[in-house]
Amino acid sequence: MKQVTTIKSIQIITSFLFAIALISSCQPQVSNSGNPITKKATNQTGQNKDGASYDDSESETGDASDTDDSTQANPKPQISPTPSPTVDPISTCYKGSEFACKVEKLITDMTNEYRAQKGLNPVAHDPKISFVSRDWSQKQISVGMGHSGFPGQRVSTYQKEFGIRMSFSAENVAMSGRVRAGSQSDAEVQALAKEFATMWWNSMGHRMNMLGRNHKLLGVGVASNGRMWYATQIFR
Repeated sequence: MKQVTTIKSIQIITSFLFAIALISSCQPQVSNSGNPITKKATNQTGQNKDGASYDDSESETGDASDTDDSTQANPKPQISPTPSPTVDPISTCYKGSEFACKVEKLITDMTNEYRAQKGLNPVAHDPKISFVSRDWSQKQISVGMGHSGFPGQRVSTYQKEFGIRMSFSAENVAMSGRVRAGSQSDAEVQALAKEFATMWWNSMGHRMNMLGRNHKLLGVGVASNGRMWYATQIFR
């Protein structure tokens, strides 16, 4: 009788320990900042049914505590964002076509609309960083979509063109074949800008870049091979 009781006791204790281990394994991993640790995806791309693709690899940025209040254990109070200044996308554009410059500026405006929803100040549209972004979008037509060489290669491009060394904090890239922009009308400017801004916003990693609290400047560049459009956001 005692032997049976001992065996049952061991079984109960073993089951109890197993249950504790199972519960522990289900808890989210937490970083030093109190945020869940996100697994990094390397050089992975996604494509939706409309033929739009985006690079979902991890950009070189800060952690989630720098970006989205919804991921913080103790969220900061919302602030009233500073209005974004009105900028003429044509007169301020550097070495870009009229259509590309309009799309690029509109993507910045849409990014600032998203930031305003979270109580964040706008980022300023920077024509020089947009030149670097456009240069990388053009290069992706040949080398493929991705973050190869970021940030060093982008820093080098900026320095070669403007004679100043500039640091960059984050980068988003994407490509789409849904909007051909054959006539390059204002309606197509709106459609292409919305396509890229929405794709990035709907991807967690890219959205975190768009909501970076420390970002002050944004350069956007688009380029096309006649079939696909490539877009790049570079934050500073």
